[in-house]
Amino acid sequence: MRTLGLVLVASLALVGCDEKKDAVSAIAGEGRRSDAVTTSKPTVQPNAPTAPGAPGAPVAQAHAEAPKGPRVFCTEAPAAKGAKLPSTKLAQLVANGKPIAAAKPTPPAKHWTWVNLWAAWCGPCREEIPRLKRWERELAASPTPLAIAFLSLDDDERQAQKFLDAQPLAGLQRSFWIGENERERAAWLGTFGLKESPNLPVQLLFTPAGELACIVGGAVDDGDFDAVKKFLAAGTK
Repeated sequence: MRTLGLVLVASLALVGCDEKKDAVSAIAGEGRRSDAVTTSKPTVQPNAPTAPGAPGAPVAQAHAEAPKGPRVFCTEAPAAKGAKLPSTKLAQLVANGKPIAAAKPTPPAKHWTWVNLWAAWCGPCREEIPRLKRWERELAASPTPLAIAFLSLDDDERQAQKFLDAQPLAGLQRSFWIGENERERAAWLGTFGLKESPNLPVQLLFTPAGELACIVGGAVDDGDFDAVKKFLAAGTK
């Protein structure tokens, strides 16, 4: 994997939520990624003879997809490579509490920053939150510590707050909220070449120097962790 001079956007075939789809279809797994080899149903000609060997007998044509290769993570440079987080301060929501002072996602020193764009209505977003929190814990003592900053793109603050309030103590207890001002929202997302209503989730990965290194469109899964660690290690050299 190349160094951050060639920092990269993900080419993973990832799960995403269309903002116009409701949470029910998202939870049902609509459009979810699968690494399984699939086989098509046999193709049978209408009214064809069925006796084995008979002229015109139907032929089952099974077309199996080739097995997928190893996962890759961030293999193309993002258009906004090197962009830094806007100076705009974002609202902070806290589980079972009132919003606290607005702030800019600022990681501890020497940490990579992973900004996760999510929404309460997005099934894959909700599903991956515990995974991201676990990755943060597992990398805390590594040479490449990671700070996860969750940023809600819910149009209504109450939706995000309701989700946080329902979280267990080990769940998501705090999140930034991008706000409902359309101009400010578009400006913040536009810094990284994102549209105002991107398909969620979206991952923004920043170097310890605070520069955009990678954009991942869609959810990550457990199988991506090794690729993430390799990317972070290569970018720290």
